Amino acid sequence: MAKLVNIVRGTHRRRQLIVAVVAACLTSTTAVAYFTASSTPGASAPTATSASMPAGNAPSSVTASGSTVTVNWNQNSIRGQFVGAYTSGGYTIHRYATTGGTQASITNGTCSTSVSGSASALSCRETSVPDGNWSYTVTPTLYNWTGAESTSTPVTVASATLNNFSVTASPASITAGGTTSVTVVARDSSNHTLANYTGTIHFTSSDAQAALPADYTFTSADAGSKSFNVTLKTAGNPSVSVSDSGKVGTTNVGVIAAAPAVMAFGSQPTNATSGQAISPAVTVTLKDAFGNSASGNVAMSIATGSGTLSGTTNQATSGGTATFNDLSIDNAGSHTLKATSGSLSATSSAFSIAAGVATNLAWDSVTKTAGTLSTSCLFTCTVTALGNNQSVTAKVSVTDAAGNVVSNLGLGHSVIITVPQNQSGGSFTPNNSSVTLTVPASGAATTPSFTYNTKNGTAGNAWVDKLQASTSGGTAYTAATMTATKQ
Repeated sequence: MAKLVNIVRGTHRRRQLIVAVVAACLTSTTAVAYFTASSTPGASAPTATSASMPAGNAPSSVTASGSTVTVNWNQNSIRGQFVGAYTSGGYTIHRYATTGGTQASITNGTCSTSVSGSASALSCRETSVPDGNWSYTVTPTLYNWTGAESTSTPVTVASATLNNFSVTASPASITAGGTTSVTVVARDSSNHTLANYTGTIHFTSSDAQAALPADYTFTSADAGSKSFNVTLKTAGNPSVSVSDSGKVGTTNVGVIAAAPAVMAFGSQPTNATSGQAISPAVTVTLKDAFGNSASGNVAMSIATGSGTLSGTTNQATSGGTATFNDLSIDNAGSHTLKATSGSLSATSSAFSIAAGVATNLAWDSVTKTAGTLSTSCLFTCTVTALGNNQSVTAKVSVTDAAGNVVSNLGLGHSVIITVPQNQSGGSFTPNNSSVTLTVPASGAATTPSFTYNTKNGTAGNAWVDKLQASTSGGTAYTAATMTATKQ
């Protein structure tokens, strides 16, 4: 316990000294001492008295008005003099939570600093006090020393009303179809938690597919704060909002698309010419299970129809769409395309590839009575081991550069087949050294068939015959050649 020691008087010859000393006891409390000495002859010897630093008086009243609390207390005195009358005397006010006893920080109002203890300053006000049950204490102070803290006086702050909701999501970003925890806190006008809030909230979201909690009525046990699970399915930055009686709180959650689950052709392939890019570009879309544009790689191939698909046949999606702007097919006819991405696939609608510009003569419908026909028998053809006294039957077509038969060339086109090298002594049926065939004016530009018959050639020797089809009338086209061998 702090002691105040007053050494009231002392005697020394011919001089007078007045000294004030402030000293600290090496205990848990402090003291103030005053020393006065006098040189008055005959005066009595110095005397000393002491007094204790008192404990604080419990607040005489603590009242709440809205979120403002007013604290009143009675004065403390030391040897008949009020603590606040000393130059450095005063009081410190503390606020505690009634449940748990945790000391709260006082930052707003006149209670936030040491209060002068003069007769006119025995109260203070704390503003923006959160709702709840609190208690206040008073502690007397003198210089750097304090008396014992008073007992507490309780007060309930419960007059604040709902002003807004704070809404936060954790995690703040999820994959479509995922769940985030949304914490809703009721707030008063000072943005403090409204611990006594017992209203009913309603959830809404800009995500039309969201799975939201049912309406919820807060209980006193929630103390103004509650967390809920929310499932969002639409990619982007959808909002999640809560409301009660016109008071609204909102947060936004980042949602990214899930893995691709659905594939479809966007722009279907259209009719095109052999070797020319299909236009407009073919597009394929990828979406997740919730209809969001998804990311992935798409490969393109021919599903039906023959030929080679050229161009960039593998594309990554951008915004959920893979674009193929340089696809072409060489073979004329009806086709469909197949798009694949992982386990997903889709088939396009049918489209046609037409023959290009007529440029070549080509062998068509080739048959032989013996030997082996080469795998490729179009602009060039080989019949191996045809042998003596055998025959080859064929037609000649006018084609584009890819070998597709053109149509409707009109009148005046004909083809002549000759044998520039005839070692077997063969001839065309009936017994001609050449044959001229007319190309139809309409329809497919394919001549009637012809037959070439080999002979014995030079006895015992191998032979090689070379046939050539070339233009004899009309537009000139690149000739076709055929080689036949005895063995």
